[in-house]
Amino acid sequence: MCHSLLFSGTIPLPRVECKDIAPNEKVGCLVPENTNMTTCLFLGCCWNDTEADSAKKCYTKRGGSCMPYRGKVCQVSFNSTLPTYRNSDRFFDNKFGLPATEEFLTRGVEIINTLVKDDEKCRYILINMLCHYTVPPCYSDGTDIKYCREDCAAIFKECNAPLNQVIGAVTLHVAVGKIDFIHTSLPNCSRHHKEGYFENKPGKICIKTGFFNYTETTMGANTEKPTPQPGRKLEIILPIVIVCLCIILLCVIVVVLLRRRQKMRDAVDNGHALSHKGFITMRDRLRAESLKSLDSRLLGLYDPKKLRQYNLDHVQYVKDLGEGFFGKVFQGRASGLNDKQPKKVIPVAVKALKDEASKEQKEEFYREVTLMSILTHPNIVQLLAVSTEEEPYGMLFEFMSGGDLNQYLRNALPAETSLESSEKGKVYLSQESLVSAATQIAAGMHYLAEMKFVHRDLATRNCLVGDDFVVKIGDFGMSRDIYTTDYYKMSKETLLPIRWLAPEAFLYGKFSLQSDVYAYGVVLWEIFTFGLQPYYGYTNKEVMEFIQKGIHLGKPDNCPDFVYAIMKDCWKKEPEKRLEFTAIGMRLKDPYHVYDVPPASESEEELEQREEAKEGDEILSSDTLTLSLS
Repeated sequence: MCHSLLFSGTIPLPRVECKDIAPNEKVGCLVPENTNMTTCLFLGCCWNDTEADSAKKCYTKRGGSCMPYRGKVCQVSFNSTLPTYRNSDRFFDNKFGLPATEEFLTRGVEIINTLVKDDEKCRYILINMLCHYTVPPCYSDGTDIKYCREDCAAIFKECNAPLNQVIGAVTLHVAVGKIDFIHTSLPNCSRHHKEGYFENKPGKICIKTGFFNYTETTMGANTEKPTPQPGRKLEIILPIVIVCLCIILLCVIVVVLLRRRQKMRDAVDNGHALSHKGFITMRDRLRAESLKSLDSRLLGLYDPKKLRQYNLDHVQYVKDLGEGFFGKVFQGRASGLNDKQPKKVIPVAVKALKDEASKEQKEEFYREVTLMSILTHPNIVQLLAVSTEEEPYGMLFEFMSGGDLNQYLRNALPAETSLESSEKGKVYLSQESLVSAATQIAAGMHYLAEMKFVHRDLATRNCLVGDDFVVKIGDFGMSRDIYTTDYYKMSKETLLPIRWLAPEAFLYGKFSLQSDVYAYGVVLWEIFTFGLQPYYGYTNKEVMEFIQKGIHLGKPDNCPDFVYAIMKDCWKKEPEKRLEFTAIGMRLKDPYHVYDVPPASESEEELEQREEAKEGDEILSSDTLTLSLS
């Protein structure tokens, strides 16, 4: 049964008569998943609860309609520009209507404000252009009025650089959201007609926005056609020359792409390779998917064109290092990655995307490429190159000779035991070395916090060790397949590192800079226990109960008091009371602290536990992991 409903006031009206829509004219409305009839009708669409295709249960007629603009994003623009059309109905794509169109406009304005913040004039022009081109005024016959090509060209001339930057960002947003307005697209002046085109079309016009000291012009049937001036011959010849050059360039591109096609493997889904209309490279896919992980503030930092492309077939294989979330991790050797010494062969760590990768794994891959291409810090592992245009796909990182920090710690011993032990292959770490590792991780996390990145999975297994005990945060969600026991399966598709999570993270799914601080406190505990698993001997469910009750990990043996104090300040129940990474770094570097201090006396420990108990917290002893009752 089909339904339609009328609303008054500012609520969107139905754009068509539902009963008049033929089956081949139906198109699904852009509505949230699992939309019910009430929401569908509220948005001005039609509802058919017997429709087998869930995407078309909430539907409308393909095409567009004219109705008053009742949104907020472009209200100022429409009221302050083009006064002739101030009260005109505006053209909306039926499947978008006002709500989805308003959402697109909101995102577009955010992008413009972010990328063109230093050019007030162009920002004003581009925001108004976005509004007028997306929601144009209507003719009386219900079609949209186009804008003059001269005006479009003037916009590109006046604001070329910022406009192209905005178009690039909006293109990605359009690709991700599958946005395809029936009446307009990203600015392309060739699709607009000049004023003279409407000479013999009574009642039809084109509009100039007036942003460039033009007077608003309406071209009617009696308008004289402009006569070409002798001095304008260049304007006629130049486009012809440009078109010829473009055709030649296009032919060259086609030849290159055909050669590349011979090297590529059989096409796989999600745009890895070829279709009958051409092909979408991994880089194109990457540009679209990466927007899901970046807010508008970071769009200016991410430039896929700066990624160094490197065919993985040119990497000399050395050995396997393990298997990560989306594929194999192996050590290799490669040349051409050092700009100062292009012929130098250097060791690299390669993360390759498996051929049969799932959609989730591919998105994780895109996300990590995007993320690592932006981050640059001495304590963040460096991305050297990517292979996103030819299979096999992967990333090349600097090779960290010491492996992951967790295994490094497990193979190490306290420096004070070096006289008593002569085990081969063991590394002896002093408390100064342990504090150094903690300080380096804090520095990397401080950088991430400044960049507004939330790690969500900070642990020693996700840190890497290089020469001279340089420690870097190296994995952003990659190592969960290697350390399966560290993750708790909350649902079919959700694995969480429970033992490192703040209470609000696993209870409410709230990850923040403060939840990263909580995890850092657990990392400190790992470092000073030489890689022990937090809450070892207890099940994940028991650990969840401990965290909910505020039962914390106990002080590791020989751990300096000031380090354990930092741990406890990281584990505060209220997120806002936890330390910031700036303060953590300062406290770790405090020269007045003496690292090699004797452990606190038993009475001091008992007193400390009693004070914790008064605050509703309890402590787990690090040696037996049994409850210490006060």
